[in-house]
Amino acid sequence: MKEVVFEVVIAVLIMALLVVVINLFRGNLDIIGSTAEKSDKLDKVQSESLGIDMSKSSVKGSDVVSAIRYYINKPEVKILVDQQNYSGKTNLSDIKYEANYTAKYIFGQASKNIEEIDYSLMSDLSN
Repeated sequence: MKEVVFEVVIAVLIMALLVVVINLFRGNLDIIGSTAEKSDKLDKVQSESLGIDMSKSSVKGSDVVSAIRYYINKPEVKILVDQQNYSGKTNLSDIKYEANYTAKYIFGQASKNIEEIDYSLMSDLSN
């Protein structure tokens, strides 16, 4: 008789532990799912943000360097500085940080993603 009671108690404990573990597992899956969804949304936001301020047509050289560094691992974006291709370049010492550049942004027809940024050094009118 004691053996039957022990077996029933052990079976109930095992069932209770299984229910708890299944609920914890389900909760973890919900957390992982919501994290993945938020990560996906963040990736979309990051892919849509360009790393540049599109409202400016005139930028500083430091902004040009920042854009080149931002797009260094994205060869699909071509960056021109005074008609010279800087896509993927790491030596940016010839870009003047305090100089003013005009910026022209070119977007793809179908993808509507940025495809090319063309920076041109502005002539200094103060001389």
